[in-house]
Amino acid sequence: MKGKLLLATGVAVGYVLGSRSGRRSYEELKGQAKDFWDSPTVQEQVEQAKAFAREQAPVVQEQLTAAAKRAVDRATSS
Repeated sequence: MKGKLLLATGVAVGYVLGSRSGRRSYEELKGQAKDFWDSPTVQEQVEQAKAFAREQAPVVQEQLTAAAKRAVDRATSS
């Protein structure tokens, strides 16, 4: 899903930047992108990603704290 989303985003950006059709094409593409973003399927995935990030935040915090302590220890022991 992530790869398809990145591909679709790349195609959309390329189209907008390369388009010579003017404002109407831009507005049409913008509306399609908004419709896509507002779709229940996409919003469900967004909420799942947010929930995953919330769940993993304490784990990431612990790992970053440990890495920072190791970096300080290495820097001060040299």
